[in-house]
Amino acid sequence: MTLPYRLAWDVGGYHGYNVFQGTRLTGGLGLGREPEREPSPTFATNGYLFAQGDGYLRYFVAQDASFDALGFDVLHPGRYQSQLVELSETIGAMNPDLSRYIARGGKLITLQGLADEVISPNQTIAYRDALVARYGQARVDSFLRLYMVPGYQHGSGVFVPSVDLLGALDDWVTHGVAPETLVATDIAAATNGRTRPLCRYPLIPRYAGAGDMNRASSFVCSEP
Repeated sequence: MTLPYRLAWDVGGYHGYNVFQGTRLTGGLGLGREPEREPSPTFATNGYLFAQGDGYLRYFVAQDASFDALGFDVLHPGRYQSQLVELSETIGAMNPDLSRYIARGGKLITLQGLADEVISPNQTIAYRDALVARYGQARVDSFLRLYMVPGYQHGSGVFVPSVDLLGALDDWVTHGVAPETLVATDIAAATNGRTRPLCRYPLIPRYAGAGDMNRASSFVCSEP
C-alpha cells in the first residue's frame, strides 16, 4: 500500500503480508476467515485483528469511542492525517536513527517469521533497508543480524523456532563473535524436534537434495 502523504521517518506506505500471498495460515489469531461475526472478539477468536485495528482508529486516531472505523480510508484520512503522522512518530517503530545505540557498541539480532500475520515481515525488511540506506551495508553488518524464518507466524506456525539468540548476542557483544548461520529446533507440536538452519537475510534455507529432511545439516543457505 502506497500512501499519498508521508508518515514520520519518510515512510510512504506499508508492505503487504505474505499470509495473503499464498502462505499457509495455521495461527490462532482470527483473521475473519469464518462467516460468523463475533460481537466482542477476544484474543484467538474470529476477527480479533480487525477488532484491534478498530480500537486503534477509535481511541488513538479519532479519539472518539463512537467513531465508525469501517468508513475510514487511510489513503484519504482528511482531518485525521496530522494525527496519523504524529502517531507514526510517537508509537511507530520505523526511526532509522540508531546513532546513539551504535556509538555505545550496541548489537541487534532480529528474528521475524515470514508468515507473520500481525507484523508484516516485509515491513521489517523495509526497516532493515532503511538502515542500509542511512549507514551503508558494511556498517549495518557490524551491528545488525536479521533472520527471516519460513513458516513461522506470530508465535505459532508450521515451524516454530527455538534458538539461543541470547547466547549468540552475548558472544557477539562479549567476545566479538558475530553470528552467521544459526540452528533452530522446531517446537511445533506436529513436528517437534526437527531442525533447520536460520540463515542471515537475504539468504533462505534450501534442501541440499540429499539427507534427512528433518535435520539442519541437510539444508544450505542460498539466495531466494
